Amino acid sequence: MSKTCLLESASTLTKSGARWSAVLAKPGQGSSGYYSEDVLREYGPKALAPGAKAFVNHDPERNPKDMIGTYPDGATYVEGVGLVGELEVFPHWQSFVETVGPHAGLSIYMMGESDEDGNITALLPDVQNGVDLVSYPGLEGSGLVEKLYESAKTARSEKTSVTSAQEKKEGNMDEVLRAVEALSTKFDTFVTESKNAAAAAVKAEADADAIETAKTEAVEAAIASYDEKITAIDAVEDLLPSQVESLRKAAKRGDDVAPLIEAAKSIVDEAKQTLTESGSIGRGRVVTGSDSRSFAVEGFRA
Repeated sequence: MSKTCLLESASTLTKSGARWSAVLAKPGQGSSGYYSEDVLREYGPKALAPGAKAFVNHDPERNPKDMIGTYPDGATYVEGVGLVGELEVFPHWQSFVETVGPHAGLSIYMMGESDEDGNITALLPDVQNGVDLVSYPGLEGSGLVEKLYESAKTARSEKTSVTSAQEKKEGNMDEVLRAVEALSTKFDTFVTESKNAAAAAVKAEADADAIETAKTEAVEAAIASYDEKITAIDAVEDLLPSQVESLRKAAKRGDDVAPLIEAAKSIVDEAKQTLTESGSIGRGRVVTGSDSRSFAVEGFRA
């Protein structure tokens, strides 16, 4: 890096009220090197502080007789425009500047640094820094440009519009994201409800199958139990027809027929004993179901 005094034409003059507005430096190639936006933005306002002076030409002596005015507010970087400022001309120079200014230019006079490739890397604060009135501008587009403030306002307006558009775009994007999130939530709810409904349907089907299976098993068990009871009834000899009928009805109802069979056998045995004792049955004769018409058993009819 090398430190040097940069002499760079800047701009033409335009009067704005009691002051003259100026573009002091624009990004681009100058006679001293290349000025980037970042360098002008970062270092320009610091290097050209409030109260910086303006002379006629770049006289290194900086003769007070050649001082035409000052920059009371220093310099400001305006995006899209460059390094800007306001020149307040001394009264005895006003007529001269009004005549010559629109046809002349401004040239920065300040300390700075550059690299081997000719790029201006820094603008350094110095008491002698200023922007002077010269015949021809060196940095293209720099100077006391007509309608500078209108341009600056336009640039700010455009920036505001861009910012507003960006904010609107971001706002719209936020709305889109919120809508997507809402749809995602609805979809998740739908999926969950669908899964629950499917699970409920599967369970209901399984329950129905279980009930049907239970019914089938119950019927099969009832049939098997009935068959066993009928087999047990048919295995008993000498029961009266009325007893068999009564036992079959009890089996059909699902009653436990084992004690009923025993009771029926006891009645038959008691009847046989009674008939034998009364002499109604001869020696060696056996009372069977076919003899049912010969006696009745009270209380054992269904």
